[in-house]
Amino acid sequence: MQPPSGMGLEQMLAEALRHHRAGQLADAERLYRAILSIDSRHAESLHLLGVIAHQTGRNDVAAGLIATAIDIDGTVARYHVHLGVALKGLRRFDAAMAAYHAAIRIEPPFAEAHYNLGNALKDQQRLDEAAASYERALALKPDFAAALINLGLTLLACGKEERSLDCALQVLKIEENDKAKELFVRSLGSLQSPPAVRHGGQVRSFLLRALSEPWARPSQLVPACIGVIKRDPVILAAIECAQNSPGEPAGDEFSAGGPLGVTLSDPLPIALLKAAPVTDTGFESLLCRARRALLAFAQSARGGTPDMPGLLAFYVALAQQCFINEYVFALADDELAHARDLWEALAAALDSDVAFLRSGLSR
Repeated sequence: MQPPSGMGLEQMLAEALRHHRAGQLADAERLYRAILSIDSRHAESLHLLGVIAHQTGRNDVAAGLIATAIDIDGTVARYHVHLGVALKGLRRFDAAMAAYHAAIRIEPPFAEAHYNLGNALKDQQRLDEAAASYERALALKPDFAAALINLGLTLLACGKEERSLDCALQVLKIEENDKAKELFVRSLGSLQSPPAVRHGGQVRSFLLRALSEPWARPSQLVPACIGVIKRDPVILAAIECAQNSPGEPAGDEFSAGGPLGVTLSDPLPIALLKAAPVTDTGFESLLCRARRALLAFAQSARGGTPDMPGLLAFYVALAQQCFINEYVFALADDELAHARDLWEALAAALDSDVAFLRSGLSR
């Protein structure tokens, strides 16, 4: 291949790298080969041709080209890392790990070498060793998002869900990509108990987004949402009251300005009610009591002007929840009677409005 006229090797390499970084692999490959037509032992061009071969799924070609570059200059750590990546793609794990170890010997603080070693160990189910490699990579490069994600997945596979959730929360602060969101959902879904208090409002805010955007099937997030919501002592006391006195009329605890009203008007319980069936019996008891309170409020407000702006969003969400769960909540006879009275009053009011309109039109 003839080299471009008027360009030296350094200029050609810089131009090739520009094409390579822009994803213009054919143009980059043409220039690397042009360099090699001038200097067949140009290690960097051989190495980068190997990288292109890996990027295009030709790992056998990649391994050969990068190995040749290493024969010419074995002192460049990233050559060994990229050889390891190609060998891992060929499932030659022992050879890949040897390449990563060679890179680490040349450049001990090379985070990518420790990360890729962790990947090879993870693929062989050597999970404790993989986790240690990811942790070494993160000690060198704390904002290494891919290492945080793979460490989280490795810890999850080891049954260390809380630590996996720690990784998910850290990486979501660095880079909100699909893999980070998936790790967050999987970590929460694997927890046997509500997330640790140390996570504070982080879990709550990301849970709200995970439900609303959504990041996964809402049903996968329900147990974690319930766990976070029930950590509130106001909610726990209200659930205990609802379970101990299921048939008693609700008092004023559901008033918009009261502690329970404020808690239920929080965006997280509202998002939960809109997104998926509630499967927790304690929280269901509280929702049934809230429904009774709404009916009692509607009965008392007949003939007047209802004023409940603080809880309106909650009760709208509760109505959506009843639809989502196919009306499986327990219903008492007095509630049915209240609902029937309200329906009849509404129908009568509508009939009265229609009659009024008709009389106005007939004049």
